[in-house]
Amino acid sequence: MSENIRVAIDGPSGAGKSTLARSVAARLNFLYVDTGAIYRTIGYAVWRKGIDPRDRSAVVAVLPDLEICLTYGTDGLQHMELNGMDVTAEIRLPEVSRYASLVSAYPEVRAYLLEMQRQLARENSVVMDGRDIGTVVLPDAEVKVFLTASAEERARRRMLELEERGTPEPYAAILRAIQERDWNDTHRDAAPLRQAEDAVLLDTTALDFVQSEDAAAHYPGEDGTMSEKRPLNGFFVCIYYLVNLVAGILHPVTIIGRENLPEHGALLCPNHNSNWDPVLVALKVPVNYRLHIMAKKELFCNKVFDWVLRKLGAFPVDRGEGDIEAVKTALKAIKSGDNLLIFPEGTRVEHEGALPAKGGVAVIGIRSGAQFVPVYVEGNKRLFRRTRIIFGQAYRPEATSRRPSPEEVQAIADEVLRRSYALGKEAR
Repeated sequence: MSENIRVAIDGPSGAGKSTLARSVAARLNFLYVDTGAIYRTIGYAVWRKGIDPRDRSAVVAVLPDLEICLTYGTDGLQHMELNGMDVTAEIRLPEVSRYASLVSAYPEVRAYLLEMQRQLARENSVVMDGRDIGTVVLPDAEVKVFLTASAEERARRRMLELEERGTPEPYAAILRAIQERDWNDTHRDAAPLRQAEDAVLLDTTALDFVQSEDAAAHYPGEDGTMSEKRPLNGFFVCIYYLVNLVAGILHPVTIIGRENLPEHGALLCPNHNSNWDPVLVALKVPVNYRLHIMAKKELFCNKVFDWVLRKLGAFPVDRGEGDIEAVKTALKAIKSGDNLLIFPEGTRVEHEGALPAKGGVAVIGIRSGAQFVPVYVEGNKRLFRRTRIIFGQAYRPEATSRRPSPEEVQAIADEVLRRSYALGKEAR
């Protein structure tokens, strides 16, 4: 099996494929491949030569004369070169869109570019967007997403984009062009636009990607504080499903007892044996489950983990310094009706009893009035090997007061950890 991961994002023009794909690729350090730009380059070449895009033989005849290169500039963005000239800006002209849609329907054109696209995926982990990536170009991609939006919303986005570039077009004309392209893309004989059977469907009609990403990026804030509510916007949902799919390939998980999760005010308490634990547990609760994660600050040193964890609602805690601010953040989350994921052991351990539970989990639970949910995470984390996560029954610990003695605090913390490991023993 290849070590490279292939993410295929398909959908109609203007649905947000490129914005999402570019962002995900940058965050995961994958190569971003905008296949639409490649087809636009051929469309631009045909347009510049004055060839009728409906003249199939004339379009095919020009292909041998084209040298198309995909490069990446110092800005990290994909650039398209045609016969040695950078045409990245030119291929975005409105008239080129119609040419690209028409010429991309020809099997000869698609065959001409197919190997180029597959070669990129063989040599790199890629996020590739287009219209037939998951169905034709990379039918065995590990992750497939189909993005869509209403034609009216896509026309509005395109109108704003053109206005920002100083080349405005009337909304009605843009809408007609999008509807025409949709029809062409879905009715062509060669690789028509359609959702792959195993692709996740995401509708971005109500989503402004730039604003949503900005909102998500500030939650939690860089200072570790939380906004009042988890930002369940389209961007978060897209990232949730993408990361879930990638993680599902690397570490398949069987979930047991998810129905035991209280809707509000719960303290999820798993055992801890791998750096993957916070991500896997957070991904296996429902996407609309209001969950925050208290995770050791060392996990945030890795850029990929930092980005994924923060997008999932995590905030760092300094385990060795009595991090009062992290405790306040945790209490605020639970008292606002949200739920918190916290690891009683505080660090990874190889087996039960290797370390006692940290008293902080009891203090947070008692002071917030939270329900404790023991969670067992199986220790087998080898790549591509299935593991299990078991959610136990919620309960409230019996405490003599809101400020119990140190001995009582430790007993409460030890009890939730004991229950977590007991779930694993019962399931064997």
